[in-house]
This record gives sequence, structure tokens and C-alpha cells, in this order.
Amino acid sequence: CRTGERKKPLVEVSIAVLLTLLVAWIFYNAWYGLLWFPVVYLLSSRIYREEKQAKEGQRKNRAFKELLELLSGFLQAGMSLENSFLQAEGQLAMLGEDGKDMIYALHQMNQKVKVNIAVEQAYMELAEQMDLEEACAFGEILLFAKRLGGNYGKNIQRTATKLGEKMSLQEEITTMMAQKKLEMKVMLVIPLAIIAYVRLTSADLLAVLYGNLAGGLIMSVCLVVYVLMALWSRRIMDIVI
Repeated sequence: CRTGERKKPLVEVSIAVLLTLLVAWIFYNAWYGLLWFPVVYLLSSRIYREEKQAKEGQRKNRAFKELLELLSGFLQAGMSLENSFLQAEGQLAMLGEDGKDMIYALHQMNQKVKVNIAVEQAYMELAEQMDLEEACAFGEILLFAKRLGGNYGKNIQRTATKLGEKMSLQEEITTMMAQKKLEMKVMLVIPLAIIAYVRLTSADLLAVLYGNLAGGLIMSVCLVVYVLMALWSRRIMDIVI
């Protein structure tokens, strides 16, 4: 675990260094462009962590959606809730890497149920560990269903089906937004690519912007505007489902 923790800052620093070198070359063609490193590091590390957190959340959502679908099928077949969770643990192995964390959490939960801990209590601990809104919502419904008694299996099965449908819709929206985000990234790269192309093929056209105070100020304003537009576009694409 400690090795992984050391790698994360190293990756973030490496990305920030490469981006700072790119900024210094494209916008200033001078060493003082490297002075932007602290700002570049703060922005790039924040974006990197947000992207990684979003991917982790999508991976958890896929695993939990699969769990709900399995529970719904097992409960509909007449299995008890405890056995449904036990069977789901084995079936989730088909998800591979996406289901690794869920399988581990589910295994711990099933072990607690085997030592006579109530299934709803064990599940709530799993939900807290997974840190998913849908998982916590399902846990609350599970608690109420067990307390009220009656045909709680059918109520839980219906709830699992509805939550699964909601998460499927979320996944479809995320897939559609992924294409728009890719287009946004391409549009952000195009201005830098054009400047780099002109610098490599016709450096004299941009020579007036380098090596003097006026040019440095103009390029600094362009850089700030570019970064603000990039952050604004990310905010537009950041849709909370």
C-alpha cells in the first residue's frame, strides 16, 4: 500500500513537469516559463485525481449494479436473502478486475452472516465500505423491510430491480457524455497543436511574441484565458446524475 501511495505523487509530478515544459516552450520559449510549475502542478494533480476518482466510481457502480441484478434474480427464484448474497459472491468473479473490491467486501459480509450477525447489519457495513449512494439507499430499505417482516423478499427484489434500472440509465448517460468529453479534449489540444506546428514549420511568424516584455504579457494572457476556458468546459461537462 505504501508503494502505491508513493507512486501517485510521482505520477502527478511527472505530468506537471511535462505540461510545464510544454507551456514554457509554446508560450514563452524561455526558462522563465517554468515558473508556472506550482500552478500547473496544482491544476493537473487536481484534474488527475478527479479523473481517477470518477473512473473508480464508475467501476464501483458497475460492480454494484451487477450485484443488484444477481440479488434480484436469486430472490425471484425463491432463495433467502442470506443465500442470495452468498451465491452473488461467486457469480461476481466473472466481472474480473471491476468486481475485485466488491467480491472482497461481499466475502467479508458473508463471513459475518455465518457467525450470526444480522444480514442487514453486515450489509450496512458493506455499504459504508463501498461509499455509494445507491448502496446506502438499498441498505436503508433492507433494514425497513426486515423490521416490517411479511414478504420482505419480494419487496427487496423489487427495490433491487428499480435501483438496477436507475444505475443502468446512469451508465448510459455516462457513456454518451464520454464521447462529448473526448471531443472537448480534442478541441483543447487543437490550439496548442496549431501553435506547435507553426513554431516548427514557420518559426519567424511567432518570433515577435518571444524574447520581449510585450510578447510575454500577450502570451501570458492567452495562457490564462486558455486555462480558464479549459476549466469552464470541464465544469459544463460535469453533470451530476
